[in-house]
Amino acid sequence: YDEKVSQLIKKDLTFTFTYPEEAYNYSIQLLSAGLKSVDFHSFSIEEDYTEQNVE
Repeated sequence: YDEKVSQLIKKDLTFTFTYPEEAYNYSIQLLSAGLKSVDFHSFSIEEDYTEQNVE
């Protein structure tokens, strides 16, 4: 419980991360990295079907 599996720091508008099969929750933080403000408009998480092997 509450074990950090990995940390990912991204500056891109889109990116892919792998959610471990044994995980049951995750948390996300938005950090300003020294900026005076951050204008945040939206956020979405979608499954990427392009890398799955479908039999």
